[in-house]
Amino acid sequence: MTPPRIAIVEANTLAAMGLAGLLEEMMPMGEVCVFVSLEALAAQTGAGYNVAADPFVHYFISAQTLLSHARFFLPRRHKTIVMVQGAEAAALPEGFVQIDVSLPRDALLRRLMSLHGHAHGPCSAHPHAAHHAAAVGGTESLLTRRETDVLRQLVRGRSNKETAEALGVGLTTVITHRNNIAAKLGTRSLAALTVYAVSHGIVGVEEI
Repeated sequence: MTPPRIAIVEANTLAAMGLAGLLEEMMPMGEVCVFVSLEALAAQTGAGYNVAADPFVHYFISAQTLLSHARFFLPRRHKTIVMVQGAEAAALPEGFVQIDVSLPRDALLRRLMSLHGHAHGPCSAHPHAAHHAAAVGGTESLLTRRETDVLRQLVRGRSNKETAEALGVGLTTVITHRNNIAAKLGTRSLAALTVYAVSHGIVGVEEI
């Protein structure tokens, strides 16, 4: 029987090695493969966009990797775990699980164990998964049209002042909308907001 393979896509070598060690401790019969980028993974394994021929049962990636390679990971959302740190927790597209890598070792190991055994279906939910699932249920029911306009400008790299000028509104109005967006999505992280915007079609990856 072929041992299950797990891919860690992480440019930070120390972080990747630490996570690999925990995964190997948790699943000694598995094979943990570390790659500095998705391009390196593709070059070494020949992995393409064909999900049916996917060699890995789980992917561990950062929110930025998800943003940069949404086309690859969205069809694999049921087995992709996004690594976040504490308050940087991302409002992810529905179906993605996030894991806080800043947790103490024992707590992180328990969290990883809760994900084990779900390689071919939806992973166990994060304690805040219900909140995030609600947050990504649909932009029309969550963000207002003007909030969506503000989010679009912000993830394109516009400042609050530039956003106000582009939309023809006051600076205070933009700040109010931005606070509302953060409250609704549960994050102020620009990377997390960008992931949300791309995954919901508010902006295209090429616009960022």
